[in-house]
Amino acid sequence: MFECEVCGRQTDKIVKRQIEGAIVSVCPICARYGGSVSLAAIGRGAKRQRAKKTHVQVRKRRTHVTGDLYEKYEVIENYHLIVRRRREELGMKQKDLAEKLGIKESMLQKIEAGKFTPDIPTCMKIEAVLGVKILRETADEAIPIRFEGRVETGPTIGEVLEIKKGKSRRFG
Repeated sequence: MFECEVCGRQTDKIVKRQIEGAIVSVCPICARYGGSVSLAAIGRGAKRQRAKKTHVQVRKRRTHVTGDLYEKYEVIENYHLIVRRRREELGMKQKDLAEKLGIKESMLQKIEAGKFTPDIPTCMKIEAVLGVKILRETADEAIPIRFEGRVETGPTIGEVLEIKKGKSRRFG
């Protein structure tokens, strides 16, 4: 007894068929789903499948910047004005600066318009190319905030939800 590789049915007669590029052993009922295969094609197909498995290319992923940079630095408020003003002082076009930074021109346009805040590594590139400071180190500790006599580092999740719903007892 043989088992059909498509439906799992036990059968005495098995037929080799090519179904969606794979050569499988199927029962006579499932044979209608595939095309017939010659013995020479069976040998070539098996070799071709093995070759595909051994030649799989794995793309290397870029290593991402750790959260340490994001905890250590923050972008200053008027970064976009500083970037645009310095680029214009140097007589550079947006296209040229974008190429030097390795970003798209449309992204630089959004940065200069203040519609997009660049990530820390991009800010570091901007600082190096333009010779300006748009990053500052963050404070190590959170500034305590006072809520009804108690000291916290910020509102709780429940308080935020109350604020959003407009039912704030403490804040409004």
